[in-house]
Amino acid sequence: MNFTNYPNGFDQGVSIQNMPVLNTYCGNIYWVDSTAGTYSGKGSHDAPYTTIDAAVGQCTANNGDLIMVKPGHTETVSTDGGLAVDIDGVTILGLGRGDQRPLISIGTDVAAAAIISADNVVMAGFRFSIAIDAATDPIQISGAGGEFCDWEVIEAASCEALDLISVAATGTRTKLHDIKIKGGNTGDGDALNAIHLNGCDDCEIYNIDAYNGDWSEGVIFNEGDEALNIRIHDCVLQTKATEDLCIVLDSAATGEIYNLKCILAQDEANIDECLSIGDCHAYDPILVVNADSEKAIEWAGTDSTDA
Repeated sequence: MNFTNYPNGFDQGVSIQNMPVLNTYCGNIYWVDSTAGTYSGKGSHDAPYTTIDAAVGQCTANNGDLIMVKPGHTETVSTDGGLAVDIDGVTILGLGRGDQRPLISIGTDVAAAAIISADNVVMAGFRFSIAIDAATDPIQISGAGGEFCDWEVIEAASCEALDLISVAATGTRTKLHDIKIKGGNTGDGDALNAIHLNGCDDCEIYNIDAYNGDWSEGVIFNEGDEALNIRIHDCVLQTKATEDLCIVLDSAATGEIYNLKCILAQDEANIDECLSIGDCHAYDPILVVNADSEKAIEWAGTDSTDA
């Protein structure tokens, strides 16, 4: 007698609100909770680890291991690599909604960073707080094939990072989506960009809501080592920097850009210059506004011709 209508399990897994919660073919499941766990715990629901780093250390590469981080969990990253996700194929899910999502605070030292160097990592459902001014590179992604979503990244008062989220050249096929980024806007010239693409190819960036940052190089930036075959779409990008740059790509960058809303800081002749797309294709609508109480207009770009 079967006790379920699905005796063979779910070969594609099960998702609730777009978050995978069950897969009969996954590996081990580890739990994390800073309020009820211990660093040397068992990693079970009732005896969780206190840190994500401790749980990652128990995972086996490419085993389909899953780390579940309980609502209300807090974790401080105070050194370079203080949180190191270095095991391939691990999924890390933060549970809870709103302010109950797990919080990762990066600070104490400007070099403090969460480093995701493993390939094929999924990390969803987290809040990040940048808690020190002039943080150099606090969220670093260098593994290939990763997916990072349902994040809220906030620079604390009087704090801002140089390169807030960076994707290295080795981070090919990275997906960044459904991420809210609130910049510190200190006005001291530290902030360079919200997302820095360091020559990573085949990446996709979408549903990004970035605002209030005085990112002088551009909200999304790639220069020096071109990013190829990238997709940037369905984003709202606001800059508070007088440079008024939303997307700046290397002149040899390729890919597709579409469905954007850009908000600039200065009411002047800056709408055409707010996007520099290299060799990418652009598709309407790309809307730009540069003053309060005004309606956005289409970014001009260079129209194709039926030559």
